[in-house]
Amino acid sequence: MELITQFQFAVAFPEQLPQVDVKAILCLVHSLYWLLIVNASIIRRRKLNNPESFVDTSTKEPVASESSITPQGPPALFLTSATYGIFYILLAIWWANPDALGFFVFQPTFPIQALGIAILGLALIVKVWSFWVFRSWRLFPHIDPGHQLVTKGPYSFVRHPLYFAFQLLFFGSFLIVPRLGFLLQVIANFLAHDFRCRVEEKILLQAFNNAYEAYKKRTRRLLPWVY
Repeated sequence: MELITQFQFAVAFPEQLPQVDVKAILCLVHSLYWLLIVNASIIRRRKLNNPESFVDTSTKEPVASESSITPQGPPALFLTSATYGIFYILLAIWWANPDALGFFVFQPTFPIQALGIAILGLALIVKVWSFWVFRSWRLFPHIDPGHQLVTKGPYSFVRHPLYFAFQLLFFGSFLIVPRLGFLLQVIANFLAHDFRCRVEEKILLQAFNNAYEAYKKRTRRLLPWVY
């Protein structure tokens, strides 16, 4: 007598996430993301009276001895900040009237939205990791005495991981809500950060000379292994 036992497991996934879940996820992740930035700013302010705390003595990376500034710094900061503001304006519009952000670039499905959620999680990880290893982090694109070149951790994969995290944040959000308005913001955000990266790299090259030139040759600017 042959006994055949069959176990059938069925997991039912929705075709797409309910809008209430999408709103909750976006609010949670974006709140955590900006909380990380605020926390890093507070920590940096507390260290201003002790510039030596910005230097990692466990590495041999060079430390800037003088200031390096550029007139392109304020425009670079403005452009990137503007794209952040645009996203949250678009988010508020979508919250009130989803169709106001234009058509779906592609139909949102659960697998694509799940990928978007994973990318949002990666954005948080990259942000935390970057702040952890980059003690000389500054809001404004300029170099102060004591600024140390960092090439380890996420900086070994991409020269501007803090800005790469922003690309992940907004692209992941777009995958969850693939409206035309969010896609245009993703493109604008990338272009603004690319401009800021170029501005910063000019003054980094002035501050660190051959060390930064060598670092540029082995890393990508904004997207690991791609660009």
